[in-house]
Amino acid sequence: PLGLPQIFLNASPGERAGDYLICVGTITEQNNCLLLAQLARQAQTPILFVGKPYFENDPYWKKFHARLDQRWVRHQRHVTDPQAMLALLRHARGAVMMSQFENWCLAAHEAAACGLPVLLPAQKWSRERFGDEAHYFTGDASRDVEILKRFYEQSPTLPPPRIRLYSWKEVAEQLRAIYEDLLKTSR
Repeated sequence: PLGLPQIFLNASPGERAGDYLICVGTITEQNNCLLLAQLARQAQTPILFVGKPYFENDPYWKKFHARLDQRWVRHQRHVTDPQAMLALLRHARGAVMMSQFENWCLAAHEAAACGLPVLLPAQKWSRERFGDEAHYFTGDASRDVEILKRFYEQSPTLPPPRIRLYSWKEVAEQLRAIYEDLLKTSR
């Protein structure tokens, strides 16, 4: 499993008073930021994207940046301070991710720790980790517009995922046991 810093494990649920959903991650094609921005405009659902591109001259970043309207598609540069990230998450109505490639998702775990409902791509990792505790995109753009709009409208009253969250120490202890077993069998 993924571990979380103690600041997230100790976080109490936020007030969710913001008028936006939050999407945290690098602004890249793998994270489907352009598609999610397009869905946000179609659904008239404000999404705050928090992240940075790999580099400022990246063509994907330039396309994404051109879609910023600060109404439906908003952007906040990458946040390195955990306290500042915690504040953004606790203020959001819910969290949304649309990544194509994940193996569990740290941003989704941090959002859950802050008491946010999550809307995720229907992939093996998300189903494995969140099961029925999350909401899911279908991969069909017209249906996903409606899913996003409904999630936004309902998010202030939706419960956060009730999943087990781990500290990095707990993850290290689990990995230690696995490595010890591997060492025993390789001798």
